[in-house]
Amino acid sequence: MNFFIGFLIALAVGLTGIGGGSFTVPALVLIVGLTAGEAVGTAFVFAGVLRLIAAPFYLVGKKTQLSSSCSESCSQYLQA
Repeated sequence: MNFFIGFLIALAVGLTGIGGGSFTVPALVLIVGLTAGEAVGTAFVFAGVLRLIAAPFYLVGKKTQLSSSCSESCSQYLQA
């Protein structure tokens, strides 16, 4: 069941381009029954993992500037 919910969320994010947290957190709270804090933490972990998986493809395709990406990423994680 959780795999199916995850697939539907991923499909909705892919089709609309809206950030995953917009779908993930409410779905985890309402459908799976997690608390709000657990849902936000889970969404944050999955988003981080997906970004780590996607990063090499962007770097190989030269679709990003490495220096600005690294500085922005570091500052965002330090603020969290």
